[in-house]
Amino acid sequence: MLIDDFDSDSEEILQPDQRNKPIANFPKIIIAPFYGDMVQKFAIDNGLPIIGNSKSLNGSNYVYRYQFHDLRLGLIMAPVGAPQCIETMEDLRIMGATKFITFGTCGVLDTTIGKGKIAIPSTAVRDEGTSYHYQPASETIQMPKKTLQIIQEALNTAQIPYMEGKTWTTDAIYRETKNIFQKRKRAGCSFVDIEASAILAWSKFRQIEAYPFFTTADNLDSKMWEVRSDYRDDIPTALKAALAIARLIN
Repeated sequence: MLIDDFDSDSEEILQPDQRNKPIANFPKIIIAPFYGDMVQKFAIDNGLPIIGNSKSLNGSNYVYRYQFHDLRLGLIMAPVGAPQCIETMEDLRIMGATKFITFGTCGVLDTTIGKGKIAIPSTAVRDEGTSYHYQPASETIQMPKKTLQIIQEALNTAQIPYMEGKTWTTDAIYRETKNIFQKRKRAGCSFVDIEASAILAWSKFRQIEAYPFFTTADNLDSKMWEVRSDYRDDIPTALKAALAIARLIN
């Protein structure tokens, strides 16, 4: 099976430092939301300077310097989808970042879970391809205990309610079939996303700190897909949570 081809013994042909170089005084902590419009608007509204660029065939993805009180942070859009997300994180690692806080939305597999809840993926089902290039094959991957404790402490200190649980990380949002949904729900999954297991595998392989979380959005646990209301309503709380984590790991 191709997913068993994990190779940690030979050198990578294309390495991130062949396309990127260290940047002087680059922030150690990166906040990377999966909201392109939000990042761009926030940067313009606050006059944030551009300090880097994670380029791809899709174009430029700028890194902005964000000074929040005593915190020196980098802000960038995390591309949606595991492959491009991890490629961007690799670029930022070479530039000088060592700690990554990512947040976006997730679907829920349990109709009793309301919209806009902060969700911590303590375990992720590896139903995507990227993670298998960073860790040996396994059905799931765990968030490190220390990472989970840091997120919990940060959110508790900031008095932000949260829940934690198992997420189903999949590559194909239009192939979340009813049978697979039921299978994942029986296996204990509460959420569905498309990056978490790859982020956890990458951070473990590169020995980098990564702090992924979500806000709960659409509901799969209904007769028809339930969109729910606009996810943008939940961004302020998610940003508050990210900054709380940044304070703790600074």
